[in-house]
Amino acid sequence: MKNYIYHIVAVLTVGIWGLTFISTKVLIGHSLSPQEIFLLRFLIAYLGIW
Repeated sequence: MKNYIYHIVAVLTVGIWGLTFISTKVLIGHSLSPQEIFLLRFLIAYLGIW
């Protein structure tokens, strides 16, 4: 069972990483600049780690 947990975490990581490309396209379509998207992603990651 322990090996399955690592596989599940890896699949979730890949899924979240893949969703960032889609969300970036959507946010650029809603007239956010790449710098604003980078700032938002950085802040979300910082809060998640903190």
